[in-house]
Amino acid sequence: MRRKCRVSVTIPTSPPDFIYCGDKTAWRERIDATALGLGPDWTVKYSIINDSEGTRYLVDGALVSGETDIYEFAIAANESMQWEPGHYRYVRIITDGDERTVDPKKKTVQILADPEGDACPSFDHQMVRALKNSLLGRATSEDQAFLENASVNGDSISLLTMPEMQQMLREYERRVAKANAKGRALAGKKSRRNLIFRF
Repeated sequence: MRRKCRVSVTIPTSPPDFIYCGDKTAWRERIDATALGLGPDWTVKYSIINDSEGTRYLVDGALVSGETDIYEFAIAANESMQWEPGHYRYVRIITDGDERTVDPKKKTVQILADPEGDACPSFDHQMVRALKNSLLGRATSEDQAFLENASVNGDSISLLTMPEMQQMLREYERRVAKANAKGRALAGKKSRRNLIFRF
């Protein structure tokens, strides 16, 4: 009788060098906040920043069950699916509310386009990007032109209130996620991919 070979999967101890949009990934780090002079109630997170575009994504850390100083950082597939491809850098932020230490790591990450996505952004993708950038106050001239020319049910999007735009963003994010899942299903893929590290 043949014995099954068990493959151990180890979560990496540092952020990844690249992430595909639509991937799920995670890593863990041991952080001694006491040695940093912070109080007992502290949190840790990463800011993933594209300086040229002014784009930023936050990844919160969560204490691993049964541990006192090991934190896990996880990025969900439906979260990275909304990210913009480009060259980013990591900034780790640790704070106890009163004091803060910022570690602008030299490590960088390349966010890559979904290899199963459309070559050209669909209307829904463009709508998500333009609405999100407009709500965050970092809309480019391209985003502004898109929103000025686009309309929904005959109404100009540029005339909508902020709550209406937020509601519209949620709807178009849902459409994008549904379209991506459908595309993968048609291609015989799972609706989500996991980025697995094996050692």
